[in-house]
Amino acid sequence: MKDDVQRARGRPKHSEQDPSIRDQILRTASALFMEKGYDNVSLEHIAQACGVTKAMVYYYYTNKATLFTTAVVQMMKSIRYYTKLILDREGPLQDRLKNVAEAYLKTSHFDFESLMREAGPTLTKQQASEMREAERSIHLEVAEAFQQAMDRQEINHVNSLLAAHTFSAAMMIRNRKELGLAGHPSDAAEEIVNLFWIGLLPRN
Repeated sequence: MKDDVQRARGRPKHSEQDPSIRDQILRTASALFMEKGYDNVSLEHIAQACGVTKAMVYYYYTNKATLFTTAVVQMMKSIRYYTKLILDREGPLQDRLKNVAEAYLKTSHFDFESLMREAGPTLTKQQASEMREAERSIHLEVAEAFQQAMDRQEINHVNSLLAAHTFSAAMMIRNRKELGLAGHPSDAAEEIVNLFWIGLLPRN
């Protein structure tokens, strides 16, 4: 009885203090935020999707903003890892960019800037900074690939970070049917990268 009284309200039992539960909450929250946005997801929704109590979600993540920040930073780290994995392969940069675009288009992502606007009023400056820095790390990986291609004289010399941001912005396109893009991710990726790579000028 004493143990029950002393245990803080909402604190899981020792057997429930499992990193896998924390990770499950994080993965589920990330998927819901990306699918529905920030405002349309509550801790109650996340708890139900995980099959755990709301109190358990609060135990691991003190509030929605904290869980959102952790989820976004973790997602950005994952995107950076797999982006680098693709860009570090051998072959022409154009082909590797198509592979990056295809991998990105295969997964559903809510527009990041829209997410940040929704979440903004509830975030601390530190939380917003952490997410922006995680986003920047992805851009730096892509910029490095552009810089290496320039050093090899594979492409013209441009501002590599601007090129990275421009390419990343193209990846935010989601409503492919409305834009008339090919339905399959690989075909859509090719259309996007070809437009980015070749531009709008007529070919000779």
